[in-house]
Amino acid sequence: MNIAEIFPQLLQLDPEGHRWRGFVSIQGKDFLLAIELPNGPQNLKDAELSCGEELSTLLKGMEDKRLNQSKNLTSFLMELKDLVQGLLISEEEKTFKPPAEFYSRLMMEMDTIGWNRLVHIDKTLTNIQLNTYDSRNRNHIVQLTIPKNYPSYPPQVTFDLPKEFLPKWTPNTSGLKDVLKQVEEQYSHYEELWDSLDDLYENTWVLEPKQKNYSKSRCRIALGNHSSIEMEMDTIRPKNIPEVQFMGADQRIAPIRDHFNRNVHLWDNREKVRKNLEKTMGMHLPSRKDTKEEDMSEECGICYTYDLGTGRYNTPDRVCDNDKCGKELSVRVAEVHTIEPTVV
Repeated sequence: MNIAEIFPQLLQLDPEGHRWRGFVSIQGKDFLLAIELPNGPQNLKDAELSCGEELSTLLKGMEDKRLNQSKNLTSFLMELKDLVQGLLISEEEKTFKPPAEFYSRLMMEMDTIGWNRLVHIDKTLTNIQLNTYDSRNRNHIVQLTIPKNYPSYPPQVTFDLPKEFLPKWTPNTSGLKDVLKQVEEQYSHYEELWDSLDDLYENTWVLEPKQKNYSKSRCRIALGNHSSIEMEMDTIRPKNIPEVQFMGADQRIAPIRDHFNRNVHLWDNREKVRKNLEKTMGMHLPSRKDTKEEDMSEECGICYTYDLGTGRYNTPDRVCDNDKCGKELSVRVAEVHTIEPTVV
């Protein structure tokens, strides 16, 4: 691409291309520009740039840095165009004030939806949070970000869902009520998953995520003795056998893992996930109701660190050989420490 194609109003004033004057048109605006190139357009060493007051105010000195970093005049002008275009769009967004119809339409839509469902709305009316409920009466807060070209374009919708959601939208016809209806229709696909999560958080010790999140189908549950099981449930058929990984020192988890593998055929999709886990592992899952927090600790017995920087869920993977100690240790740490026997 040559300079005339980028900025046809920027003129070359001499045969060697040492001097350029004219206007650059960006986002419908014309900016005055003058460039001095002692070494020609292919070598910008010692180049000098002068621009009109409006462009100079917008760039705030950034043009000199770009000029020094560019390989030639063409690449500089392309970078300048992208930079100014981005700055102009940013300025437009800051100063944009929707017409009165924008606000009156949103007010009418909120009247239809019901102001009792409103959780939060900002001063610009472009960020709205609304209460919604599934058939089990679980509360789900939906965040709606209204674009400046609404209702030609749909709002951005954010809420806890295991998959991405894009609303169906008819420009200038659809509204917020239509979006909420589509959101609530999505809930029916995941209520069985959320039932399973509710039961696990209520009756076991869920380590991760610490706060229940209905957009997640993966969780990690404490097994006691500083070990845990991580599992990922199918979002549509959560009562199917999940993908599982046992974590902790092998001396602790090997018997549980073996029991699970031998009895996984007993898994019954009609029962709760928790009940199936207990049946296949041959144990009662500890809960926050009947277990002390220190019994659930997964810190290394040497450095008392949970995450050793090697990835997710770095639980200790060795038990001290001294029966009177029994602390969990991380091999990575134990290799650089001398484990002294416990004196009794």
